[in-house]
This record gives sequence, structure tokens and C-alpha cells, in this order.
Amino acid sequence: MPGSVGAVKAFRWLLRPATALDFVVLLIALAVALLTWRSLAAAGYDVVLVQALYAVVFAAPLLLIVRWPLAAWVLALAGWCLTVLAHPWGPSDGLPWPLPQRVLLLLTVVLVAARTRPRTAWLVWTSSVMIVVGLLFAFVPSVTSEVPPFLGYVFWSMLLVLTAVLARSRTRAQRDLAKREQRAEVEAARLAVLEERARIAREMHDVVAHRMSMIAVTAETAPYRLAELPDDNRAVLAGIAADARAALAEMRVLLGALRGDGEQPALVPQPGWAELDELVNRARARGIEVRHLRTGKTTPPEMIGLATYRILQEALSNAVRHASGRPVDVEVAADPDVVRLRVFNAAEPGRPVGRGHGVLGMRERAAAVGGSCTAGRSAGGWLVEAELPVSGGDT
Repeated sequence: MPGSVGAVKAFRWLLRPATALDFVVLLIALAVALLTWRSLAAAGYDVVLVQALYAVVFAAPLLLIVRWPLAAWVLALAGWCLTVLAHPWGPSDGLPWPLPQRVLLLLTVVLVAARTRPRTAWLVWTSSVMIVVGLLFAFVPSVTSEVPPFLGYVFWSMLLVLTAVLARSRTRAQRDLAKREQRAEVEAARLAVLEERARIAREMHDVVAHRMSMIAVTAETAPYRLAELPDDNRAVLAGIAADARAALAEMRVLLGALRGDGEQPALVPQPGWAELDELVNRARARGIEVRHLRTGKTTPPEMIGLATYRILQEALSNAVRHASGRPVDVEVAADPDVVRLRVFNAAEPGRPVGRGHGVLGMRERAAAVGGSCTAGRSAGGWLVEAELPVSGGDT
């Protein structure tokens, strides 16, 4: 079954549309066939049928050399053997192989070295040398006078094979390095996403804990503020306060798992909607020209305010790093249903914006509250746009 599958693939490859490389190889094969024909005629092969047979045998490997270099090498070496065995060689005939045939065998050996493992490459080269040496000493009387040119041929073939092996090894090493770098980038991005999600969870804990603390305090103090409250209602409020306290304790356990070893909890409130203007003012104090526009009078929930703050913070940081001195346009629209954030900063043409994980963090921030965030090149600069649904931040 595997052999039939390989045969089917080879047949399909032969039927594929011809390429420019196929035409070049065909022209070279025709040239080799013609040169071989003339060389054989000059060497005493005066039978036209024999000349044609040899020309085909010598040119055939070229038709396989691109796709199947090992098969081409076998055919080329078989042609060398056929040349020696099919004709008696006298003491003054010299080397039996014409120049096209020598070049063809050398080319197949070098291509095998460039396309296969080093062990296979050196096995092919060694086999070729041993077979050719055996043919020379067994069937060519003039071998003693032809040793120097043959040794030169062997020496240069060894250098070419070595070059091909080293080039292939270097290419494979570069390809493996590129794959490892790609895997490292993917892993770094995955770790950045996980770290950002853990950071978001810690910050949201603070927001949710504040709300739950308010629920617990309100439920616990209600009986003191409402003296006429029935006992049944007092019991319900006490249960609400107890549930809120228990939930807070469980959230602290979860937060401890999210924090790294030795990491201390934040002792200041999380920033949010009210701190957006302060964030813009800090950016201006660092020398950035920020054109800030806020529309709408809706005050979104704390989680939406926190997500908006962090996305704007990252966008301004990117502007400082990658487009220092360029103006930044910040637009914040607080509609009843959605908060829209748009940050655009001009960038120098052709200057890279960076490949950090800030964009991943912004997207995770938006996704955590049910929104979306896009960041990328726009006309003449870098654009960050986020849409955060107000309902997604209800607590």
C-alpha cells in the first residue's frame, strides 16, 4: 500500500503543469545528449543506435535530478559503468568518460549531498569513488597515466560535496532556530496572556470585594438604623451579612493562589473612571501632546472604569515608547450602553511600532468585561479602539 501511494504521487507529479525550471532542465538534458552523441562519435562509437542509446542514458538523470536526486545518481553511475563495460579500451584511449558524463555524475552527487543527510551524502560520494576506481583498474589499461587528472576530479568533487553538506547543515540550523524562536514567541505570548489574566483577576477582586464589603456592612448595620425592624427581617439581614463575609474570605483564598510567592497585596484603591483625567495629565507632564475629548455623562461600573483606565494607560505608554514627541488623540465616549475608547498617535513612516505583549493585555482587559479591543496601524499612525459594554461591568 505505501508503495502504491508513492507511485500515485510520482505519477501526479509527472502530470503537473510544467514550470520554468522544468524547461531549463529539459534544455540542459538535450544539450547533454547532443554533446554525448558527438563525444561518443569522436571516441569511436560509430553505430548510430549505440550513440542514441548512450545519449538517452546520459541525459535521463537530468530529468530526475530535481525531484529524485538519488535516482538520478544511480542512473548516472550506471551510465559510467555501461560506458566502460560496453566498449574495449586500449592503452592510449585515456579516460573512457566524456566531459558531459563527468559533469553529470558530479552534479548528481552534489545535489544528493544538498538534499539528504550528511551520512547519505558521504556514502554516495564514497560509493561513487570506489566503483569508478574499480572500473578503471579492471577495464582501462591506461589507468596509470590517468591517475593525476582523476585524483584532481576526486579532490574537487570532495570539496563540492563538503560545501553542499555544510550549506545544507547551515540551512537546517537556521530553519530550526527560526522554528524555536517562533515557538518561544508563542509561549511568551501565552505566558503574557496568563499573567495579564491573573493581574485582571486580582484587580477585579479588589473591585468586587469593595462591593461585597458594602453589602456586608449595610446588612449588619441595618438593624441598628431600623429599630422597628421585625425579627424575621433581622435574621434575613444577618444571613446576607454572613454570606457576604464568607464570600470575601473565599475570595481572599483565591487571591492568594493568584499572587506569586512573596507578592504583597495592593494597599491603594484600584484606579478607574474618575482617574482618567489624571492619567492624561501625567502623560502631558512627560512631554506628550495629548488632545483629550470626553463625551457622555454616564458613569460606568467600577470594572468598566478599571478596564478603560488600563487600556488607556497601555495605549499612552506605547505612544511614549514608539512615537515620542508625536501628538496623541484620546476620545472617550460614555454612552448609556457602551463605553468607547479611541487612542490615535501619529508615527514616523516606516518606523516599527513594536511587538510587545501590550496589545494582548489590552485585548484581555476588554474581553474580561465582555468587550473588544483592536490595535494596529492606521493611516499615518497607530490606532487603539475599545468598546466596553456597560452591562458587562455590573457588580
